[in-house]
Amino acid sequence: MLSALFFGFFSPIASAQFPQEPNQTEKDIFSTTLDRLNESINKGGLVPHSVNDTIGTFSTPFTAQINCSDVEDKEVDKVLINITTELVKWNATEAAKIGDGLAGAYFWNPGEPVMEENVKKINFTNYIMFDSDYLSGNNDTTFGQILNDRLLYHELLHGQLLIDAIKTDANWKEYICKCKFNNSLADVGHKIIPDLESKLRKNLASDRGFEIIDVKKITVANETGHFEVEIINISKLRKEFYQHGSYVPPGGNVDQNSVEFVYPLDKDGFIKEEGPIKVKGELIDENKEGKVEVFIDPDNIGVFAEIIIEPVEIIIESVPTANPLLTSGILGIALVLFLRRKQD
Repeated sequence: MLSALFFGFFSPIASAQFPQEPNQTEKDIFSTTLDRLNESINKGGLVPHSVNDTIGTFSTPFTAQINCSDVEDKEVDKVLINITTELVKWNATEAAKIGDGLAGAYFWNPGEPVMEENVKKINFTNYIMFDSDYLSGNNDTTFGQILNDRLLYHELLHGQLLIDAIKTDANWKEYICKCKFNNSLADVGHKIIPDLESKLRKNLASDRGFEIIDVKKITVANETGHFEVEIINISKLRKEFYQHGSYVPPGGNVDQNSVEFVYPLDKDGFIKEEGPIKVKGELIDENKEGKVEVFIDPDNIGVFAEIIIEPVEIIIESVPTANPLLTSGILGIALVLFLRRKQD
């Protein structure tokens, strides 16, 4: 089962197929995951950045009134914002428009603005959706539940971070008063959320008596984009394995279908108690950096690995060398290919 998470996009959404009412299975697994995350929130100290405003929008609209009187070149005097969030049925077609292998998405969905006496009113009916097969498949193990909570937290942050901006960010206020919508503060580039996710994952693991081994590996692909990297020695884990999976984040440049786990096997094909667990795969564009996250989930201990794959750069350099075909003794020029780690 793939571990996947992503962000929504920022334009009105309407079609016959999307959004639709979630089925009962989707409602149940979402409710279970949200209840568990709320329990962690109520304990205090486990959730590194509050998502209470976004959670609140499932039942009560978040409202904001922005006074534009002090904004130079404003186009309106005031902006009234109303935000609600709805769970909708998982739509693989919409998810595929965002990326491959996704299991969750949050969509900022503005309605048509209404102008009255130079006051602009904007109603956002935002959507959140999850692949219930993914969530249900994780829900039987402690580590799987942590991954589910992390996925929900990730999507809620795409709502919360922009709500935070609406409440306090002066630059965002200037944008909206000039009738522009700045969506970057929802962290569409994933510069803030990954670190918050990592902190949540570690906090939840500690709270639930579960050990997570965090691994970060940097490797170099070959000239065709193939990579292979050792994650951990199997001797550090329990013998029983429940599942493993991989996730290519947005812009990760790794072919999701190429990611493969390689376990140390004996001559009879059984997993050995000693030896490296490796992950291999292929870059989509062999000239660009790649990233993939993988997890391995044996009992009461889990491995979460972030793999950075640097491309190989083929550099042509001219090197003086004696050329036996030149009897005059003049040095010829040989072309030498070097494979090395690409520098940013």
